[in-house]
Amino acid sequence: MRFILGVIYNVGSLKPIPDYRKLAEGAGIKGEFVNSVADELLFGHIKAATEKNGVKSVTVPGYWYDQPGSDVPIGTTPVEGEKVALLLHGGGYITMSAFNGDVPAAIARGILEHCATVKRAFSVEYRLSAASPLPEGGQFPAALIDALNGYLHLLEMGFNPKDVVFVGDSAGGNLALALVRYLVEYANEKSASGKQLPPVPGHLVLLSPWADLGDSHLYKGSDVDNRGYDYIVGSADSHEYTRKALCAALGPDVVNTDVYFSPGSKFIDSSFAGFPRTFMTAGGCEMLYDQIETLKGKMVKELGDRKEGGVEWHYQPEAIHDWMLFEWHEPERTETLRQLAGWLD
Repeated sequence: MRFILGVIYNVGSLKPIPDYRKLAEGAGIKGEFVNSVADELLFGHIKAATEKNGVKSVTVPGYWYDQPGSDVPIGTTPVEGEKVALLLHGGGYITMSAFNGDVPAAIARGILEHCATVKRAFSVEYRLSAASPLPEGGQFPAALIDALNGYLHLLEMGFNPKDVVFVGDSAGGNLALALVRYLVEYANEKSASGKQLPPVPGHLVLLSPWADLGDSHLYKGSDVDNRGYDYIVGSADSHEYTRKALCAALGPDVVNTDVYFSPGSKFIDSSFAGFPRTFMTAGGCEMLYDQIETLKGKMVKELGDRKEGGVEWHYQPEAIHDWMLFEWHEPERTETLRQLAGWLD
């Protein structure tokens, strides 16, 4: 995908805010650091990528959101059956933030306002990818490791995996898919001390997911037809930068061959066996529509549709990319939240 949010950012001025090494401060911000424990649970393909890119598990912040009118103390043990959303924000892996003051916070607020059984949401400040002219960092699979640490943190608090809802928008949807895939593929592996990965979560929510980081949907279909409607913009420079920053030593072309980057690619055969029930959205005016539909087709083929407890497809014909970010995007935003609430509750 050749994009950054062109109306707000450009490569030359792009700065990860806030720094993942610090907790954001301010009124209404409720954050804590997530322990760095995932190194022992890295196996196979992902372990090899960490070695090639020099990535380690580190401590990162996470930010809590509560239902309106509620203020649950950090670390409170969940009640039986309490659902929690693990939020993975969008931003092309190179921008945006998990903390309460950034744009993606609107998704947490919307879910908690409409979904009665989700009492809390936890958003992980995963490492963003950066390359020259910025200091290099956050290479794959740094974000996946941080997301895994966030999931482990919720389970250590006492949440049951079946009550955890992975919620990813745009690039966060890509990350959520990658994390679920990792949990499925290496479920039977054991560390030197005998530890294993946790089970997959009970629910997966993909909001305008970035399904294909490669080339199979570029310069055709919705990628071209919806340029006049969508707010995401692209250029060869921004596309190259995103690939360079994220892939690093793996090489930019890996996005066309590796399912962890491009599960919705037409070039890649990908299995979704073992994935949880999934809620997926797409807007008719977004440039990513075709790749999301390709992803949906793959998942429905293996998991079944809504009637079979597999994929719940929510299409909004007049919605732009990731419309759940924008509280003014009505009635599409509220309609989506209501359908999501019915699906979850």
